[in-house]
Amino acid sequence: MFLCRVACLFLMLHAASAGAQDTPFTAPSGSRPIVDPDGTYVFNHVPSSNLIFEAQIAPRIVIRDSLGDATRRLLAAVKRPVWGWQLSATPMVRLRVFNEESSPVRTPSYMPKATVQIARFKNLSTADASDEDEFSKGPVEMWLVDVIPFGHYSNGQKGCLFTSQSRDAAGVCVESARPQARAINTTDGSFSTNYVEAMMRYGRMHLDAERAPETEYATRWEWRAGAGVQFNPRGYLFGAIDDELAEVYGTTRVIVEAAVARRDGWRCGRAEAGIRLQYLHDAPVGLPSLTTKAEAECLPRRWGGTGLFLRFYRGQDYYNLGFAEAISRLQVGFTLQQDTFLSFRIRPQ
Repeated sequence: MFLCRVACLFLMLHAASAGAQDTPFTAPSGSRPIVDPDGTYVFNHVPSSNLIFEAQIAPRIVIRDSLGDATRRLLAAVKRPVWGWQLSATPMVRLRVFNEESSPVRTPSYMPKATVQIARFKNLSTADASDEDEFSKGPVEMWLVDVIPFGHYSNGQKGCLFTSQSRDAAGVCVESARPQARAINTTDGSFSTNYVEAMMRYGRMHLDAERAPETEYATRWEWRAGAGVQFNPRGYLFGAIDDELAEVYGTTRVIVEAAVARRDGWRCGRAEAGIRLQYLHDAPVGLPSLTTKAEAECLPRRWGGTGLFLRFYRGQDYYNLGFAEAISRLQVGFTLQQDTFLSFRIRPQ
């Protein structure tokens, strides 16, 4: 059963990548480039934990988009900035399979969200526009506003949050007759919150014509940095965080991140490294305020968008009912990234 689950997950990753565009690392102008998507991955932990593996499935569905149009117009705008935007939805699911009888998934994370992105591109080339070859090399400056107006995070369980509780006839969780030390019910406890997140990112893309579609310059390497905040407000639509969970989970997170990526570097069609720091403003007692995630990945060109990654994570556990635990993990596995290097058309059609 375990080998079947691993094989099925890997086949899902590879099938998704095979169905992607032929050159998954460069998005031709006029396509629908996705900026900073969630990854799809499967991995294990080093050193070994009580997990068999963890996986995330996160396809981004583009609903409306003008980023592709912006990439067609930028190099013809004679250094004027151009704007684009995108509305998308991500039906994200995250799973942990435990090394126990029958290899249970305890408990699954359901994390659908809507994302709105507004991007401003500007060609920073110092060359004259009449010198097409030099003018089209950029670099291109990007400001990106990335907003999640609604994100949901739950685990679909019916039990009470604490092991000391049980549901009464009305379905309300109440403390048992014999008071016990409060511990999180990680077997079937109910976890649910809605959140809002806003990020501001700045980056630069350095271009060349190698391996780019005809009449286009593609990003050779890029870097980005950004900061933002996530709120888990009470009463924010059905499924919002309640007072009991807010007290032990924390409701406000401040985020700072940076990343750099290169095309066709170190035998990788895409080589990327990044770091993300998260400060938990109202950290509950016993949990660290700071969470650190550092990651490096290599997606070989002939693997169709699938590659290998290495990630170090330290801080509050990000997996629903694991939130009360501080973890330090080295994670190694396979990933499928939808992120692409943008290309910009020299002569718009």
